[in-house]
Amino acid sequence: MKKILAQAWKEFQLFRRDKLLILLAVLMPIVLMLLAGLTGSLRLRNVALLVYDYDNTPLSRSYLETYGAALTFRMVPRRAAESPERALASWRGRAVLIIPVNFERDFRRGTAPTVQLMIDATDSNSATALGNYADSLNTAFAQQKNTAFKLESGVSPAPVKGVTLQQRYWYNPGLSDRV
Repeated sequence: MKKILAQAWKEFQLFRRDKLLILLAVLMPIVLMLLAGLTGSLRLRNVALLVYDYDNTPLSRSYLETYGAALTFRMVPRRAAESPERALASWRGRAVLIIPVNFERDFRRGTAPTVQLMIDATDSNSATALGNYADSLNTAFAQQKNTAFKLESGVSPAPVKGVTLQQRYWYNPGLSDRV
């Protein structure tokens, strides 16, 4: 026990004499707390979203504007002949939104068209957050279109089902680019 106390006394004396060590011992935790508090953010911003709009109608473009207005997603151009799976595997986007043919027709008929959202799930927490955010955008779009229909017709019909969002988490454990 005497050896431990002697070593502790020696370190205390060195600590008292060394002004730089005192400065680092006091200042470093403060700097680290500031860095951790000011730079860390759990918000997802500018996530690259590839769009495959096979309907290309005013309603499908309006649906895409919902995603474009969000700060979370940033629409990036896709290659003409590139499949969605290949686009995700090549890291050109973190998510792929696929709007099917007859999107507007099915929406106007009241049958909810199914829109597919493929999300890169190599980071599962971010993928879940993106999926939840896309689901809320989908709900907002349906509510907006219900309100617009009520204003156009003057009638309060049964709510339109909106759009069914089918999410698919795409995980590539081997990080290979072969699909």
